[in-house]
Amino acid sequence: MSRPRDEWVRPYLRRYGKALALAIVLGVVTSLFACALMFTSGYMISLAAAVPLTVLALHVPSLFVRIFGIGKPLMRYGERLSSHDWVFRMMSEMRRKLYLVLARRTSALGDGAGQTTLGQVLALLTDDIGHVQDLILRGALPLVCAWLLTAAVLAGCGALSWQLLAIMAATLVLAAVVAPLVSATASRARIMAAANAQAHLYDELTDDVLGLADWMLSGRHDDYLHRLDDHLRIRDDARASVRAFDRRLRLATQVLFCLCTIGVLVWASCVFCDGASGSSLLATIAATGSENAPAYPPNWMAAFVLCLFPLMEALAPLPDAAQSYIAQRGALERLNAMSGTPDRTGAHDAAAPHSPDETRLAPRSDSSPHEQHTEAMLPACPAIELRDVSFAYDDGYPIIEGVTLTIPFGRTLAIRGESGAGKTTLAKLIYGDVRPSAGEVRVGEIDPTTLGANKHTLIGVLEQQPKLFDMTLRENLRIGKPDATDDALRDALHSVGLTDRFERMPHGLDSRIQEGAFNLSGGEAHRLALARLLLADAPIIILDEPFAALDAATEQMVLDTVMRVFRGKTVIAITHSPTTAAAMDDELALTYGMLNCNP
Repeated sequence: MSRPRDEWVRPYLRRYGKALALAIVLGVVTSLFACALMFTSGYMISLAAAVPLTVLALHVPSLFVRIFGIGKPLMRYGERLSSHDWVFRMMSEMRRKLYLVLARRTSALGDGAGQTTLGQVLALLTDDIGHVQDLILRGALPLVCAWLLTAAVLAGCGALSWQLLAIMAATLVLAAVVAPLVSATASRARIMAAANAQAHLYDELTDDVLGLADWMLSGRHDDYLHRLDDHLRIRDDARASVRAFDRRLRLATQVLFCLCTIGVLVWASCVFCDGASGSSLLATIAATGSENAPAYPPNWMAAFVLCLFPLMEALAPLPDAAQSYIAQRGALERLNAMSGTPDRTGAHDAAAPHSPDETRLAPRSDSSPHEQHTEAMLPACPAIELRDVSFAYDDGYPIIEGVTLTIPFGRTLAIRGESGAGKTTLAKLIYGDVRPSAGEVRVGEIDPTTLGANKHTLIGVLEQQPKLFDMTLRENLRIGKPDATDDALRDALHSVGLTDRFERMPHGLDSRIQEGAFNLSGGEAHRLALARLLLADAPIIILDEPFAALDAATEQMVLDTVMRVFRGKTVIAITHSPTTAAAMDDELALTYGMLNCNP
């Protein structure tokens, strides 16, 4: 299938074609003025060193030096003004267009196989539009200007001498055509690897940051950081490889220009010192002079050699321009795919979600001996005790005051109360997220704030909107238990009633859970989170408003699953729902810090 039609650059090139042509012409003229400035400056400096009979002999060369010296920055300013003005106007319109496209395609954030993830949208807004700007300013524009400059210089050299034409043609073709082609070809794989890693990093960051609470509650914050480090390392290694290749290519280009300088110097010495034959124009140049300022051979040798340096300045960045063009093409393809039909030939490669087998959540094996010892000492059947507990935030206003509570192991408990009464704060005290201002909290005679990374092995938490990551089903489940076998994963799915649902999917445990769980219903997402908690096998489960976003029928279905799979464990449900409260053994009503028990 063909790629999508370009809707982001070509229409603006037609609209601003005259401004683009003016920028190209001014860019070429600027380089020609720079060459002419060095030519006349070299001639004048060498002439002044020869001590002419009168200072008037320097008048004509100094006049040209002034003309080209003033003209070069003026032309450069005009080129920058023209090119940047139309590019920035184009970018303003493109940003507006992108927001409109995203507004029309909001359903693409969850429309199935062709979904656009939040990370991809972030990449479009922050990187891709800017990359299209670089595609023109740092990629296409320098290449076109350099090629036109090369044609103009070769035409001038051909009018002077075929030997000079041969030297310059070999140099300029290598520098303006071969070097950029080699740079783009050899670096393409590295550039695309860096682009893919950056795109995956956007996906991982948005997905993982949204699910940071789940990483923390699962005790997997180190794995979260390691995942980011892996993508950063892949991206940085690819970029370092590109930079290393650039240094080698720059060295080769400098050697090329050095050889060209030696060749022009030899040619100039043969023509102006030995009187070698050349064109009539070259003969006229060699005979230029007067009684007060004879044209010495060193004058012309210096002029022609110094004329090369602006060419080096104009052609040296071309390998970078070619790499920039290759790198930014992916951004343009993603923008076109966003506004048109998805490109099935690879336009999405840089931003596509990675394959199911690309990233595996390996079991943690780096826990310290102290952590392993602490985990081994955790009680199997812990009771929960709050002894005269009070808590206030920094403003000093008491949220919980003088609460004493005992929850025997295996009891199920509903904590109800008005918003702001301290229900969530009470759960944080039990989990060990906050330390009481007064009194003490004990879970199996252990202060939960001292558990650190082992906290998740004692207490599991299910929030109102459990986070399911843009990973495979297997990887999502293993957040609860990294070393779980496939049989254990299937048993957990069977326990929460999801076996049939995922057996119908073609890839089984390798089936991908889309970002935001758009390919699952609300009840399925909650039951999948329950399976993750079941694998963690914590003896205490805290449910923090877990069913608030579900309809009554789905709430009852998920609640039945909770009561079945966590039978024999301590379950604490923070809820406003009478249905959930009625299913628990006990109900606690919390009213602005005052705890009342209704057995």
